[in-house]
Amino acid sequence: MFRVLVVCTANICRSPATATLLRRAFSAVHLDTHIAVTSAGVAATAGSPACDLSSALVGEFVARSYAGQVGTPPPAHPHGARRISPDMLAQSDLVLCLDRSHLAEVLPQFPEVQAKTFTLRQAARLSQVVAGYIAPGQKPPGSILMPTGVEERLRWWVSAMGSVRGQMPPVTGHSEASHRNPLSWSDHDVPDPHVLGYQVHGAAIELAEAAVGQIATVVDQVVAFGRDGAAGTATQDI
Repeated sequence: MFRVLVVCTANICRSPATATLLRRAFSAVHLDTHIAVTSAGVAATAGSPACDLSSALVGEFVARSYAGQVGTPPPAHPHGARRISPDMLAQSDLVLCLDRSHLAEVLPQFPEVQAKTFTLRQAARLSQVVAGYIAPGQKPPGSILMPTGVEERLRWWVSAMGSVRGQMPPVTGHSEASHRNPLSWSDHDVPDPHVLGYQVHGAAIELAEAAVGQIATVVDQVVAFGRDGAAGTATQDI
């Protein structure tokens, strides 16, 4: 399996919601049997349940009883928060952080994972750069030749994102959660509703969903490239 680890702060809101969106998107392109998606937090309290509002926004409901209700449907993926660990990082093929503060937490401690670690929105943009090369049958500069197996192609995609990373401004620094404008954030980040306020939940999920959609589209193109008449069957450069 190709393993994706989604990382946020407490592993109760953005990362479990994004993991749900990724599973759904990969299933839609018939890659759910090849890709496993999990999540964790850099400051998670083990076992904490997922945020009700973000869960609802992505169609996952926490099983609880509310006043006037018998109960709500259980989540498709029952969630208990996990703190990120060296083993999780080592076993992952791709690490997607929800904002730059998580990069700042992970990379100084585990510099060996830098090549496979991106913010979610950065990965979406880099994926589109990679897609721009492979559509005409070209190999991104500095990338290796594209292999044939599904999981191998997924790992190739991660390495290709790394090879084109220099074509975009570097992603450094911290999240914009502490910015003087509380409703302003960097286009590298998915904002934290538990810092900025509940009204940001909708915007956070929309940004995550857009990035996930872009990633899933490119992943589908990478896996299908040159097969059954897919675009770019002339693969002499890739």
